[in-house]
Amino acid sequence: MEFAGQFDDEEVLFFFRQHPVVLRRPLLAFLLIFTVTLSPLSFDPFNKIYQYIAGAGFIISVLIFFYYWVSWYYSFYIVTNIRIIQDLQKGLFGKQLVEVDLSKIQNINYEIAGFQASLFRFGTIVIQTFVGDLVIEKVHEPAKIQKRISSILREYGGRPGDYVDEINA
Repeated sequence: MEFAGQFDDEEVLFFFRQHPVVLRRPLLAFLLIFTVTLSPLSFDPFNKIYQYIAGAGFIISVLIFFYYWVSWYYSFYIVTNIRIIQDLQKGLFGKQLVEVDLSKIQNINYEIAGFQASLFRFGTIVIQTFVGDLVIEKVHEPAKIQKRISSILREYGGRPGDYVDEINA
């Protein structure tokens, strides 16, 4: 796998995104809007106004769901032998990119909180650096991802204090 901005000596180790459960609210909104706009047809299925309302409700609900789906699908995380990249899609036209060098990472924690998170196996990963935290929410099987990133840090990343030598040198 290759991506824009990849260094020549950089190797992609794995790729992940948020759990599809983040789409549950947009899906419920889709179903609610469509059901509400479709319900008048049960009283008079041949009424043109009701048919137009149902059609408009369907189109609006699809557009709302599509907006959230694009944000989910085009937001992802790439772990390489040099850095972790968070590429977030903000709506249809916004983009946010955050990268953390492996040598700058101090600690990686995960949390699975609540019934839904336990049931669907999603949670939050917190990557702590000297500058601040990179919080990755609603990730599928965060324990596996945390373990995989930890093993990558042991293999490719430096010790937490390594960057101090770079500053003092």
